[in-house]
Amino acid sequence: MADSLEDLRKQVDAVDVEIVKLLNRRAELALLTRDAKKAAGLPIHDPERELRVLNKVMAASDGPLDDETVRHLYHHIIQHMREFQTND
Repeated sequence: MADSLEDLRKQVDAVDVEIVKLLNRRAELALLTRDAKKAAGLPIHDPERELRVLNKVMAASDGPLDDETVRHLYHHIIQHMREFQTND
């Protein structure tokens, strides 16, 4: 028997909590990356690295999200992480 609407919503809620935890972990890593870049005298913004990240996450997605949706979501995540790195 298929999951009930309530069960599906509970699963979505659990995934949302996981996503927020992972985004916060990514932000922690972004701050550590910022510190490493500063120590090495490198700029925060690395367009080539961002392109590699976008390509990697699109390749890792096996659906149902299409590549453009994954690219769009990650573009925003990267943008916000970069802003986070420069505003702290």
